[in-house]
Amino acid sequence: MLFGLTRFLMLTIALAAVIICFPFLSPYLPFGTDLHAAACWLGLTGTAGETAPVWGWLLQFSGLFTSRVALRFGVVSFACAILSALFYGSTVYCLLRSARREAERTAQRREADYEFAARFGTLLAVLAFLLIPAFFFAATHASARMTQFALPLAALALVVRVPEVMQPHRAGYLVTIIGFLSGLGALGGGPGLLFLPVAPALLLSEK
Repeated sequence: MLFGLTRFLMLTIALAAVIICFPFLSPYLPFGTDLHAAACWLGLTGTAGETAPVWGWLLQFSGLFTSRVALRFGVVSFACAILSALFYGSTVYCLLRSARREAERTAQRREADYEFAARFGTLLAVLAFLLIPAFFFAATHASARMTQFALPLAALALVVRVPEVMQPHRAGYLVTIIGFLSGLGALGGGPGLLFLPVAPALLLSEK
């Protein structure tokens, strides 16, 4: 039952991200450092791309599906925004669910409203995340920001689930994946670099 509720929540988050961002996908390329970096990765400037390599690889890969440059950039940003919303929502829901369990331990009786509060609070947190002006712009325009956030958020979503894994070998696999995602995030720069030293501290913490 809980798995079904979680899956429904993730589907709701993905749908909300599509409804919020898709109608505002820009058909134009914004001027700035992101556009110059993208041109470098696509070999349009004569110099090789250096910044945000994961984003650059995704831009190159998107060329297999369409040759329209603005559409390629927008779809990559949009897809990474949906992934970021899902990873962020998964992390928030896991933490709120843990808080609900602690609340139920001291409650006079178990309240179903606690679960509703966890799901509703997660949805509000994701909406607030997507509607931050800088994130909204990054999700609907050519920008490396959402790719830079998606990788550390994916690692964080796995970190908070490590205590739920009972088998040591499965926990080891999970930690390996977390390290891989954290490394890719650091390679992309920005938030990934900030999260890289935080990940081991979270994994070594007691809870």
